[in-house]
Formats: sequence, C-alpha cells, structure tokens
Amino acid sequence: PCKDDKIAVVGGGPAGVHIAYLLKENGYPNVVILEKEKRVGGKSFSIQDDKGARHEMGTCYMSPDYVEVRQLIQKMDIKGEEKVIGRKVFDPDAEERGLGSDFETWLHDEIRTEVGDQKLSRFRVSFRLLQDCVRYINLHHGLLGKYEADGFLVNRPDSTTMSAELSCSIDAFLRKHELYALVPIFKLAFTLQGYGFLESTPVLYGLMWVTPALIIGLVEQLKVRHNT
Repeated sequence: PCKDDKIAVVGGGPAGVHIAYLLKENGYPNVVILEKEKRVGGKSFSIQDDKGARHEMGTCYMSPDYVEVRQLIQKMDIKGEEKVIGRKVFDPDAEERGLGSDFETWLHDEIRTEVGDQKLSRFRVSFRLLQDCVRYINLHHGLLGKYEADGFLVNRPDSTTMSAELSCSIDAFLRKHELYALVPIFKLAFTLQGYGFLESTPVLYGLMWVTPALIIGLVEQLKVRHNT
C-alpha cells in the first residue's frame, strides 16, 4: 500500500494489534483496527472459574522463538520477570497421582513407556532424552536448514524432502527415526494444548512448532530445575 492509503486490520487480537503497530511504526498513519468485541486482545485474556482458579484462554507462555515479543517488551519497558512456573500434568488413568504429576515425573514415566523399559534409572532416562534432542535438532537442520535467526519461519522444504520424509504424521516421523523420548514432548506441545493428535497431525506442522530453539530451551529448563 501507499503511505497515504487507508488500511483496515480485521481483528484486534495480538496479531492484529501487532501488525497495526508495525504499520504505524513504518509510516502508515491511516490504520484502523476492526474488532467485533468490546475489548482488544483476542484469545489473550484470563477467566476465573467458580472456585477462583484462573485459566488462560490463549496467551500463557513463551518459548525461545518469541523473539519479537521480547523485543516489544524491552522497547515498551514492560516490567515483569519471565520465569518457569510449576507445572503439573493430569493423567485420568492414574488416579493414585491425585491432582497430577509434576512435569518431570510425567515426562520420565512417559519416556520409560515409549522405550519399553519401566526399570530405566532417572539418569538413563535423562540421557536418552538428551540423545534424542540432539538427534532431532540435527535432523531438523538437515531437512529444513538453519534459520536466519531464532524466531524466523522454517525454510520451505523441496519436493523431494516433502515426499521422502515429510509426507507422514508426527507420530510416524518420530517412530521412524526412533525419537521415542520426544513423543511426550510433542504430546505436550500439541495434544495437551488442543492442537491435534500426533497420529493425524502432519509432521511439517510439528517441525514448524517444535523448533531446535524450543528443544534447547526445554533442556535448559530441565537442567535448571534439576540443579535447584
């Protein structure tokens, strides 16, 4: 568009507000956001249930890929601390766990199930997870190349790569490459957040979401939690 054009952004969610902000920053003065609700923010809001517990309806966490969000926070001098909060995973098939397992316990139990050895020590489970993370990162780079920087979209795969490696589900891809320790990681990233089942979600979508930066960030979180 020309600088003097009138520009309408449909939707006042995070993406709409951000693009309107960027247009203004880049010299487009005639920008208006069209939003049907009485508030802005889209799914980025919280509700409370009848017991007073807060539930996030959309925006609730960041990963190392959220480069622009961090840049905006810094630019706008928004105060606050980014930290890893306690997490629990509820398994309806394991009633003895009460309200749920802490994340690391759930992760280790899931990995033992995936590799078929319930007697694996905590050290061996952690070592297998680290091995699979390294292999996944190398495989990711081999299939899609390295990004210009963290937070950028993945490179478009060529037709040969698509047909040979990426024409399957996330679950099939992980099992083909024996990345069993990452199955629960993808369950957390997709199924537990309502994005889809690993058996039916295309692996390219999985590679776009679970990036090397996200995997590295997860390993660093687990290392910090273990040391503390």
